[in-house]
Amino acid sequence: QDRLERARRQTGKIGFILLDGWRLSSSESKDANLVRINAGELRVDPDDKDKAQVQRAYRFLSQPFQLPIAISPIEPQIVVEPQLMLAVAADQLNLEGHYKLQVFRGSVSELSLQWPGWKSEGWTIDSIEPRDLVEGFAAADGEQPGLIRIRLTESRQGQLALVLRARRLLQTGEEVAFTLPHLAVSGSASPIVVVANAENVESELSAQEGTIL
Repeated sequence: QDRLERARRQTGKIGFILLDGWRLSSSESKDANLVRINAGELRVDPDDKDKAQVQRAYRFLSQPFQLPIAISPIEPQIVVEPQLMLAVAADQLNLEGHYKLQVFRGSVSELSLQWPGWKSEGWTIDSIEPRDLVEGFAAADGEQPGLIRIRLTESRQGQLALVLRARRLLQTGEEVAFTLPHLAVSGSASPIVVVANAENVESELSAQEGTIL
């Protein structure tokens, strides 16, 4: 500390390491004491490609100095391929939804499932898995009816896969109308819907006008 107090000039380098899903931006600094340098001069560990590395670096010629910066999240681009299986029994309808996702940029820590009218239709959601990916889920009725928020265990990118399981009761011979869940993402392929009847059960599935299957 004594050496710092008696130093006539304090110089050094400063680097920024950003976590996945975040963007760093800065305006042109007018501070003559600050010079941008090659980020490679501040590599944390050049031999460890998996370790986060410095993405932007500066050299300061004296203190104090000013560096206006802003950190903002990168909006993820997500595409999903949904496949829904309906298992029809005499007294129950079981739904198993498989969602293959690809996060092309940024990262995602929460997903929104849109399922209008699921409660009024009598559906019970048993699970959204896998457990190492999904921390929990909850209906956000106060914000938007039919919205279910899915919290992930951590921010994820790349390929993901979710499985939803739900059920509702049926009366023998009952004709029912129901909606199917879909993930609110950047892009989605047309869902594949497979219907499997239990033994001695016959069913017929028809889509309402405007439904894409």
